[in-house]
Amino acid sequence: MKTQILLSCLFILLIFVAYACKTRKKLQTETINQEEQVDDSGKSEQVDVSTLPNLFTTEQSGEKAKLSVGDTLNLLLKANATTGYSWAITNQDTTILQNDGAKYYADRVEPQLVGSGGNQWFAFKAIGKGNATLKLVYKRPWEANTDTGKTFELEVAVE
Repeated sequence: MKTQILLSCLFILLIFVAYACKTRKKLQTETINQEEQVDDSGKSEQVDVSTLPNLFTTEQSGEKAKLSVGDTLNLLLKANATTGYSWAITNQDTTILQNDGAKYYADRVEPQLVGSGGNQWFAFKAIGKGNATLKLVYKRPWEANTDTGKTFELEVAVE
């Protein structure tokens, strides 16, 4: 009898753990795909970044992007503004790519933790045909030599 009760409790615990893992995975995916956007009035809305066209992330550095004139190129790069570091554009052909927006999105964490990271988003509009290398460096803007070794580079071909 005690064995059956023990096995029943173990089975219920196993189901609970499986459900908790599934829920956690879903929350992590939502956090990756959704960024909170706050406008000037203080209203916030969730933006599903997975729907952005021509989206490249930090892990895709070194890849190639093919665009047509008029397309938007989106970058979502891991960052932590609380450390003073941010992504800075160091190489951009402005006859081919035009800056079309940039913003920092803090990760959604409960409770709101000081020092938690986020993502820095950049948008570029393809305005001219040609090939260009887009390069960004992760650094502190006020320090001359803050080489973190973190760079993002993308070969862009606009047809």
